[in-house]
Amino acid sequence: MLDLTLARAGPTCVRHLADWGADIIRVEPPGQGDGLGGARDGFDQVNLHRKQARVSIDLKEPRWPSPPS
Repeated sequence: MLDLTLARAGPTCVRHLADWGADIIRVEPPGQGDGLGGARDGFDQVNLHRKQARVSIDLKEPRWPSPPS
C-alpha cells in the first residue's frame, strides 16, 4: 500500500494497517520530512511510521527521468 498521508490521522490509520500485516511504502516529498504534519522525531516518529519503507518522490515534477537503457 502507498502511504501519501500528511496529517496526524492519516499516519495513525496507516500504522494500524501496518500492524495488521499490510506492506506500506511511505511516499514523501524531497527534503520535506514529515510534510504538513510537522517535523517529528524520537518515539513519536518511530511510533507513527514503524513497519514502513520510505521513498522520496516529487509528485509535482512533470518530467520523470527516462528509464535506463
